[in-house]
Amino acid sequence: MHNIVLASASTYKQALFSRLQLPYAIDEPNIDEKLPSSVTAKQGAEWLALEKAKFIANRHLGAVVIGADQIAELAGEKINKPMNHKNAVIQLNKQSGKRLKFHTGLAIIDERGNQFSTVNTTEVVFRQLSEQKIEDYLYAEEPYNCAGSFKSEGLGITLFERIESDDPTSLIGLPLIALSTQLIQMGLL
Repeated sequence: MHNIVLASASTYKQALFSRLQLPYAIDEPNIDEKLPSSVTAKQGAEWLALEKAKFIANRHLGAVVIGADQIAELAGEKINKPMNHKNAVIQLNKQSGKRLKFHTGLAIIDERGNQFSTVNTTEVVFRQLSEQKIEDYLYAEEPYNCAGSFKSEGLGITLFERIESDDPTSLIGLPLIALSTQLIQMGLL
């Protein structure tokens, strides 16, 4: 039996990982997530996933550690979690009618310290959103801890014209297709 640790306290990532029906532990990485402005959103997502996995691997020697992180991007600008209603309104107004990219980094460190990392990018095309639609949505779901100010697994799906992805779980924060492919190659799944 392999010891697997998910380097995240995110309930979204835990729910996704649970789909794989593997026993695992969780441990929250406490790292500085501030990125230099010169780092692209895609590079940042992979770097953060790997840093989280490394941090937890140092606390769980001999375990397989899985880290993931996501950075949203609108026309080259990184989009963070809004953290409050006012910022979420600003984000959704800015995203209305536009295409937003979500770069989800995945990193795995095996029992021997070997590292694997990748990034899956999902594109979301927003509908034209009225002020009323934005307010109604935000009061219904309060997605203030979600990059882009929405939860695609909930009512947030109504904000989109379409989602373009080769892995729909990536948008929620953990690309299960890439993860399961790697775990199969490692003989864990």
